[in-house]
Amino acid sequence: MKRVAIFVEGQTEKIFVGKLIYQIYGYQGIKVVNEEINGKSMFIRLADDSDADAFHLLFQVVDVGTDERVLSAMLENAPHMADAGYNKIVGLRDLYPEVREDKASVIAIIQELIDETEQAEMLRMVLAIMEVEAWFLADPGLFERVTPQLTADHIKTTLKYDLEEDDPELAYKHPANVIKDIYHLAGLLYRKKADDTYKITENIDYNTLCLDAQEKGKIDSFFRFMDEIENLE
Repeated sequence: MKRVAIFVEGQTEKIFVGKLIYQIYGYQGIKVVNEEINGKSMFIRLADDSDADAFHLLFQVVDVGTDERVLSAMLENAPHMADAGYNKIVGLRDLYPEVREDKASVIAIIQELIDETEQAEMLRMVLAIMEVEAWFLADPGLFERVTPQLTADHIKTTLKYDLEEDDPELAYKHPANVIKDIYHLAGLLYRKKADDTYKITENIDYNTLCLDAQEKGKIDSFFRFMDEIENLE
C-alpha cells in the first residue's frame, strides 16, 4: 500500500483535498484519514494501517491550522513518516497574504529548507495562488448550482467578475473575498466554516475543474497539486 501525507493550512483545504482525492481515484481501495494538529506540538500520529490489505492507497490529510505551520509540520514529521514507509509528503498552503510578485522568492526559501533535510526527495510544497478558493472560482457554473440566481452572467453583470474568462489565480488578489461578494448577491454568507466548504465542494463540477480549466490555461497551481497527488511513483 502506498502512503501519502498531505499537510494543509486549514479546514477548507482539508475538506476540499479529501473530496478531490475521491474524485480522482474513486472510493474503491482508497482510504483518506483526517488529522488535526492542536497546540504547540506538531508531532502527529501515523495513520492506522491495520486494515492495509483492504486498500492500495492511503492518504493522511493533516490540518495544521495556519499557513505558517505547514512547512514546519512537514519537516518535523518527515523522519518518522519516512521510517514508517510513507511514499510522499505534500504541503499545500495559500500564497496570500504574500503578494503575487513574491511567489518565486517564497518558493525558493521553502525549497532551500526542504533541500537541507534527509527526506528532501519525498517532500513537496504547492502554493495555491492566491488562495485555494481561486481553484473553486475556475468552475463558472459552481454558484448557479449553489443557488439558481447566481449565474455566471449575473455575476459578471453585477460584480464584473468574469468567471468564464478570468484566470482566478491572476485576476483576483483575495479569492475568498470574491466568493463572499458572490454569495452576498443571493443573501448568503461565506465564512470558511465546514458547512460552507462542504456546500461548495459538493457543487463543484470536477470535470470542469480538471479538464476545462486546464484547456483554458487556468489555475496552474491546481494542476501542480494534481501532479503531486497523482504521480506517486
